[in-house]
Amino acid sequence: MKNMCELPSSSKIYTFDMKGSTVDREVINKVNLKVLKNASEPERVKVLEKYSKEVLKDKDFINLELKFNVSAEDAELLNMMVKSDAEYLSKHYVTDYSLFVTIHKYNEEDIQNKSYRTMISTDKKYMFSFSIIDYLGVSNYNLKF
Repeated sequence: MKNMCELPSSSKIYTFDMKGSTVDREVINKVNLKVLKNASEPERVKVLEKYSKEVLKDKDFINLELKFNVSAEDAELLNMMVKSDAEYLSKHYVTDYSLFVTIHKYNEEDIQNKSYRTMISTDKKYMFSFSIIDYLGVSNYNLKF
């Protein structure tokens, strides 16, 4: 996973391993989530620091109420890439994979080598990096249904 992000780890805020499921897909416990929802900014920062080194999951993204505020052009590109990748993986019998997402503080210098997998928020506060990881394929040999 560490090799998949093209942005420096020093600016990273969150890392997510997303599978499109909510079953057993959370890292932030309910107590800390309750603190986050009702906390002052200093308390919130302190709790979130605890999770900055961990790989969060789908429900954490939902519970933190995060959004990818990207341009319409980048949103269309991301949708197209995810659809294309899913079709390719399906065609090659890849049955399980994750969308690896990192969210970083925006830094003009870090974005110099921006690729199609890296996007900037419309308010220029954040940068996002997207990759596919943890794929599991099955052989198409001797498949019987």
